[in-house]
Amino acid sequence: STWSARITFEHAVKNMDIWTAQATKETDKSLILKPNDWNANVGAGQTLQIHFVVHYADGGATGTNPCLDFFPGQSSPGASGSNPGTPPATPPPQPTNPGGNSKPIVVPSDGSAVATPNAKYNYDDVLYKGLLFYEAQRSGKLPSDNKVDYRGDSELNDGKDVGRDLTGGWHDAGDHVKFGLPMASSATLILHGLEFMKEGYDYAGQFGMGLRQVRWALEYFRKCYVDKDRFYAQVADGDADHSWWGRPED
Repeated sequence: STWSARITFEHAVKNMDIWTAQATKETDKSLILKPNDWNANVGAGQTLQIHFVVHYADGGATGTNPCLDFFPGQSSPGASGSNPGTPPATPPPQPTNPGGNSKPIVVPSDGSAVATPNAKYNYDDVLYKGLLFYEAQRSGKLPSDNKVDYRGDSELNDGKDVGRDLTGGWHDAGDHVKFGLPMASSATLILHGLEFMKEGYDYAGQFGMGLRQVRWALEYFRKCYVDKDRFYAQVADGDADHSWWGRPED
């Protein structure tokens, strides 16, 4: 069945950044939360985690990303008549294995994937290949554990014309130019997923792969940062690059 929840704060709220629900202001201090299409049907006894960042009317914001554990079909934590910190009457069910025996999912300590034999598609492999795409876009001196066989070192002279080492980073849109702003956007989105959807990356055994990719971009940004007023946001000429078709290694 569908669900809704009311969340109330001690201080007036300006707005809320929320990713797993739709939030509508009810009063200055309370909001009504309703589901997205993909998480509308949550049964009694199941747990729904709602991550959010609150921006208060006085300009402040929550310093961390809090999480509301909501139990549809039962008294939500903090509701009238419930004791804060008391677990729900019916604990959330654990995922079950194909044989029907209930057991908790345990992420292997070596970071390998959790087997999901009943899945229609291999989403672990989808996530791996999505991250591998970024490895294929690498510029600069590649490490010995490079995972893309057809790629090699490229653009090792980047930055020499300005007396800096600007090697590294990712190529952009199939070109050989390095655009800092779209690169930063891509790195931010990967980091967002690693922080707020870490459990999924862990289940797929790809959390380390995600860190590997985003670190390549962040280490490049460290080279681009000169001081608080100067940052190298682009390396190479887009028009010149578009007029030449070839490999970055050439």
